Amino acid sequence: MHNTANSVSEVTVSGTFHIRIPKSPDHPPIIPVVQAGAVGTQSTGQLSDEDMAAFRSNVEEMLDASGPGTNVNERLVNVITACICEGIDTAGWIIAVARTFGFKRGHVGSVLTYSAAGRSKTPLWRCNSDGHYSLLD
Repeated sequence: MHNTANSVSEVTVSGTFHIRIPKSPDHPPIIPVVQAGAVGTQSTGQLSDEDMAAFRSNVEEMLDASGPGTNVNERLVNVITACICEGIDTAGWIIAVARTFGFKRGHVGSVLTYSAAGRSKTPLWRCNSDGHYSLLD
């Protein structure tokens, strides 16, 4: 995995999946921009221990790259988006993973539901009828 600064406008973190995090001189990254075709978004219901370790490492690096001044909600949106991209796509599984990064259960559930219900200014995901979350196109 590596982290490269392509320009003032973005940071790219790559490993198991590739995430580009927009960055501006005035504001820290808000949400990851997932490169098309970089990951499968189909849920397998599980990740191998090796894949989960790689995923955790990538998310930790992404959170570190976002900087200490980044709002906790923005950091959580990044984690949720990364989870969905990696196929971690049910509320229970997303909450469990986000808790390992220090987020509170209620906060994760609230942000997850708020965006899925279309109440966010920039909704990023939806909850499908089968209870699995997916990113909006």
